[in-house]
Amino acid sequence: MGKSFSLLSICSGGTEDSSPQSKTEFQVHNYQKTDDSIISPKGYNYFTSEEQKRYTLLLKDEKQSILVVEAPRNWLVSEVLGEGSFGKVMLAANMDSGDFMAVKQIPVAGLPFQTANERLRKVQKEVEILSQLNHKNIVRYLGTQRTQEYLYIFLEYIAGGSIASLLQKYGKLNENLIKVYTKQVLEGLEYLHSHNIIHRDIKGANVLVGKNGVCKVADFGAAKRILENKGQLRSLKGTINWMAPEVMKQEGHGRFADIWSLGCLVVEMATGKPPWHYKTNPVSVFMHVCNTEELPRLPDLSSEAKDFIFSCFRREPTERPNVCKLLKHRFIKSENPAPLVDFEGETIRSEKVYNELLEAEEQENLDPLQPEGLNPLQKLQGPFGSILSLSNVNVKAKPTMEDFVLRRPSSSSESE
Repeated sequence: MGKSFSLLSICSGGTEDSSPQSKTEFQVHNYQKTDDSIISPKGYNYFTSEEQKRYTLLLKDEKQSILVVEAPRNWLVSEVLGEGSFGKVMLAANMDSGDFMAVKQIPVAGLPFQTANERLRKVQKEVEILSQLNHKNIVRYLGTQRTQEYLYIFLEYIAGGSIASLLQKYGKLNENLIKVYTKQVLEGLEYLHSHNIIHRDIKGANVLVGKNGVCKVADFGAAKRILENKGQLRSLKGTINWMAPEVMKQEGHGRFADIWSLGCLVVEMATGKPPWHYKTNPVSVFMHVCNTEELPRLPDLSSEAKDFIFSCFRREPTERPNVCKLLKHRFIKSENPAPLVDFEGETIRSEKVYNELLEAEEQENLDPLQPEGLNPLQKLQGPFGSILSLSNVNVKAKPTMEDFVLRRPSSSSESE
């Protein structure tokens, strides 16, 4: 991987100010495309020949350059965001730039050599993959640093939290919001799969949502790069409720395993709970997925949403659609009933939204749950930013202007 580095060497000695700890260079490559190597009489291709040609051209357009990642030198921790098997994840501020960061703190002192060695090798694999990624729907890697007791990995901080945490706070999501999030996760997966990377742990806890509604795939601890002529992947990786049956059975798996997990994520967002949550324990889930063809229970969803989920849950991996086909699925491509609206400025460039707001202002009772006199613009601003449905508003007239400038009335001008 070009000018790579070893976390083992970082943790073996040196001082906090030595260059390997604060500044690392990575070679950005154009990796050769290869197909997942699952044993089959005929074999299979994850991408079609036409898709393969398109991604090959895109990969050629990527610049070959040295990506310099410089870890912050002056930073302070404010709070602990969570804890895992390897250590803590903390919120920190870069005291030189003012940026917030998520910092993984991994203990490296006082451990038996074999335990420390195994832990650091796993972390190194994660860092090597993260350091090569550059996509709007994937969390950014910001550097690595060590002290005598800890190894620190700096990552982009996403203020909104994970999809799993949003489900805990607000309950299951509406179908329109599920569509918005699913499309962004798909775009992140498309980037990974086109670079021969399998995530292997797609779930709500590993998808972060910013305050602007942008989703980012995170936690690459189980991720693996597919290498040519290296055979199939057989290790048991991921989280049981989101794990594909071929992974559970250790029959060999490839990128189609992420498609199954994506279907599980959609079920999680639609129900507010993990798929097969009604099973008594992980072993029961394991046996159920491996020995039956039953799908997880679904709430009342549109036919497009159900078809999307069913296609992800096909038992034969090669019968599942890849990321390209799912991005073209009618569930993803269909028109959003509530377009995203940018409220940072005062211009709304959406004729449909203008129609809905215009009609809403003319109605006396906009919503039985909405306080009288509430500015209808505010109705679009819920806990998920500006994504809420106005399907209860009937649009009667179409304005003739393409762009409208709507100014919020001041508090003094609102009806009392």
